[in-house]
Amino acid sequence: MSASRPRALTLFLIAALVIPLGAAALLSWSVTDRADRVGDVPVAIVNDDEIVTGDTPMAAGRALSSALVHPEDDTFGLGWTLTSAEDAADGLAAGEYYAVLTMPEDFSQSVLSVGTDAPVSAEVTLQTNPAASAVGALAAQAVTEAATQELGDQVTDAFVTQTITGMNSVAQALTDAADGAEQLASGADQLAGGTATLADSSAQLASGLSQAATGTLSLATGTQQTASASSTLASSAGQLAGGASQLASGSSSVSAAASGVASGAQQLASSLASLAATCPAVSSSPQFCASLSASAQASATLASSATQTAGAAAGTASAAASVASGASQLAAGATQLASGAAQVADGAVQAADGVSSAASGASELAAGADTLAGGATELADGTESLADGLAEGAAQVPVTSDEDADTLAEVVTTPVTVATDPTSSADGWLAASVAALVLWLGSLATLVAGRRVYSRASLDSPASTGRLSGLLLRPRLAIAGIQALVTVGVIGMFGLPLNAAVGFTSVALLAAVCFTLLLSALEAAWGRWGLLGFGILTAAQAASSAVLPLQTAPPVFGTLNALLPGTAFTSLAASLAGDPDGSSALGAITVLLVWSLAGVLGVRWGIRRRRALTGSHRTAVAVAAGAAAPQPVAG
Repeated sequence: MSASRPRALTLFLIAALVIPLGAAALLSWSVTDRADRVGDVPVAIVNDDEIVTGDTPMAAGRALSSALVHPEDDTFGLGWTLTSAEDAADGLAAGEYYAVLTMPEDFSQSVLSVGTDAPVSAEVTLQTNPAASAVGALAAQAVTEAATQELGDQVTDAFVTQTITGMNSVAQALTDAADGAEQLASGADQLAGGTATLADSSAQLASGLSQAATGTLSLATGTQQTASASSTLASSAGQLAGGASQLASGSSSVSAAASGVASGAQQLASSLASLAATCPAVSSSPQFCASLSASAQASATLASSATQTAGAAAGTASAAASVASGASQLAAGATQLASGAAQVADGAVQAADGVSSAASGASELAAGADTLAGGATELADGTESLADGLAEGAAQVPVTSDEDADTLAEVVTTPVTVATDPTSSADGWLAASVAALVLWLGSLATLVAGRRVYSRASLDSPASTGRLSGLLLRPRLAIAGIQALVTVGVIGMFGLPLNAAVGFTSVALLAAVCFTLLLSALEAAWGRWGLLGFGILTAAQAASSAVLPLQTAPPVFGTLNALLPGTAFTSLAASLAGDPDGSSALGAITVLLVWSLAGVLGVRWGIRRRRALTGSHRTAVAVAAGAAAPQPVAG
């Protein structure tokens, strides 16, 4: 006995040194070159984006997918895979994908909205699977944000370029407006020149009108002279009237004389007629009588004609004398009138000259007016060009309200955003990792209970192995259950998410039982050496943990992750704490139950082995005691 103790202590010390070295080697092996294999981390891409066609085509979803799947460098070097929405959802639930990046249908349309009247940030959705790997999910999120940031930078660059181009267009439009303004100025100069010409023409017109006024004055003088001549003509007409009176008086005298002659001739005719009537009685000559009768008739006729002739001649002479006198005076007045008319003619000539000058001035005025009209036309054209240029420039200058400006600034600075599914974050993995670590290490505290089963009295008692196993495990399992409940309560108290609290608590109880049974089995079977085995198991679980993506580790660690109790519990608990889907529950629960059963069997086997060792030791002691006792002396 005394010789075996130093040997056992030596072996224990050697194991205490070798096992940490082995654990360190195991952990080092599990993390070697994992950064170089990030391309093996499976991440899905669902591109539902609809390509925008037309004047401004855009395929933002395709561009982002291409940047992720075929990166130019290692910036986005995960195992990105283009797939459908159904396959991505199934793969995420089954742990085949660490994350799923989804681009919506309006992704390109949203990218194009930058610079429009209604800008919006384009948004992609990233769903992670913390049950597969917390770091993998976070890496997918970081890579996605980097990729979208790069795409956002491209969108921002395009917006700035478009804005600068628009400002250049505005500058060109304003330049055109300036050219129109120059034309306007030129037209204004011509208008000024035409106005000056019009002023000169107006001066000439004034001079002509002055001459016309002079001629009109002369015409007035002539008219006055004509009036004077008309007065003279009136006086002559008076004289003509006097002569006519005298002619009338003379005509009366002639008429009286003619009447006397006519009376005498009539008497003569009557006497001759009487003689002619008595002639045949007096004279015997018929011819004489006939001649006397004819003479009487002729005298009567002559007397009548003479009477008429005398009257007419007297009237005519009187009228002729009057007319001659009036005509003489009228001639004198006509002479004066002619003189006045000549003067009027001279005034009319002068008036004509003035009118001619006015016409010439009017012609020059018309020419000036034409020039003015041309200048006005050019002025109108220049003004129109200026208005069109300014209108075009104004149309190209964006008018933005304060609210729209704030929105545009936010969209331009962050044109593409990443929306992480709040039910699938790494917080679930954190809660699961805390619970796994506390329950695994807490199982060590359960070893203080039930140790009296290992006493020699208990091992030598007639109690069955099953009874002794129950005596050992009942207090330990009770402690483990309390540990699980307290751990879940503390996790909830500190605000870590527990979406499926009942399921998480149930699985934590199962894990606490499993860990306690496993450690109790190691202790029952090998005592202190079992604690070293527990350390090896702890190192193996740490090396095969999914904190880092298992695809980057050697394949053996992926197998260990699925088979060891601590890693199986962590994956299941992370799913329950984050976004429970039940896809990995059966496998993890099976692993925990199998290890629990192995723990129960290990405890029974360990107690049975201890009882066997105790019995052998007792037999050996008895044999040794019998050999040393004094032999009875034969009779």
